[in-house]
Amino acid sequence: TVNMGYGDMFVAALLGASFARDPGLQRMAALLTLLFAALFDLLFLVINELPATVPVALALIAVQLGLVLRGSSRRTRRRSGPADASIPAPSRGA
Repeated sequence: TVNMGYGDMFVAALLGASFARDPGLQRMAALLTLLFAALFDLLFLVINELPATVPVALALIAVQLGLVLRGSSRRTRRRSGPADASIPAPSRGA
């Protein structure tokens, strides 16, 4: 059986509100929630009751992890600088 309570709706609304500044990120979180919910529904074949907050929480974790990994890769690229920075400029004097 499925029982959607106030807490389930609150967590889903909180996920959408937390990414409201970036519609693309909000859309990605919604699609991940849909994907995780569809996969999570397969558990109904073996279990009778499941919490509805798990797919939302998994989507939140996945989006946050993606942001952290993307941010750390940008910082690494910024620290290394442009690819040509290590090549000295040719001297023109002779």
